[in-house]
Amino acid sequence: MFLLILLGMFLKKRGFMSEATTAEVNKVVFAVFLPCLLFYNIFQTPISVAAHPPLIVFTAVGIMSVWLLTTAVICAIEKKPAKRGAMIQGVYRSNYTMFGLPLIVNLYGHGQAGVPSFMIAVILPLFNVLAVLTLELFRGGKIRPLGMFGNIAKNPLILGSALGFVAALLKISLPAFLVTGIESVAYLASPLALIIIGASLTVKISHESSAPLVITTAGKLIAVPGVALPIAAAFGFTGVELATLIALFASPTAVSSYPMATLMNSDGELTAQVIVLTTLFSCVTVFSWIFGFKQLGLI
Repeated sequence: MFLLILLGMFLKKRGFMSEATTAEVNKVVFAVFLPCLLFYNIFQTPISVAAHPPLIVFTAVGIMSVWLLTTAVICAIEKKPAKRGAMIQGVYRSNYTMFGLPLIVNLYGHGQAGVPSFMIAVILPLFNVLAVLTLELFRGGKIRPLGMFGNIAKNPLILGSALGFVAALLKISLPAFLVTGIESVAYLASPLALIIIGASLTVKISHESSAPLVITTAGKLIAVPGVALPIAAAFGFTGVELATLIALFASPTAVSSYPMATLMNSDGELTAQVIVLTTLFSCVTVFSWIFGFKQLGLI
């Protein structure tokens, strides 16, 4: 997995992946490849297996708890509203789809990816709603529920998950050639997503943002998983379910945080730095979390 990220960095260094090319490929991965992956994984997994109520409840409560605690702490230590929004989003919002889901596929294979794929339908709407609330709150804007939920409903990842859920629930039989085509596209999604992450990395850290950057990075990669994952293990989550929670709580900050931050008058520069630093250091921290729980026989 990390070799694919390094490959993306190498391709960028050698000039094979320009910023424009990376942006265009990223759009295709987001709009086509990942939705196909989500559809295929959910469609191929019985709903009784993919939809796990205890995991859904724990995930929703966990994300909300992280957001509330992070908001309280950041508001106490940071005075600038723009930086508050960027730091809060940097801590609670993880790159589950582009980083976490490929991580689980690499660990367990596509045959076990139904559960983590189904969780997209829970995680993405919650992440997006909280991001809008956070960024609007700290720029003094007005929350527009209809527009917010309309944008979430049009998200390609949500649509892919929803279509897969409906097809699996209704037990729709698709033509073999169509399933084969979707499967082929789905298998390309994870490696392409990881390569794009590598090609997107640009290290540029200003002195002014060094303290908020360190605090946010440590909160995202150490504090959040350090609290959430032992609690998850204590609740009895093991195997692919615990791996799903590792992918959620230990993944780096979501790449999609940056365009939202810049469009909503938050600190875009700090957000970009957080994405880069958490992605780089996650190569060590995520491996450490996985190794630790493997040693305990929990995954």
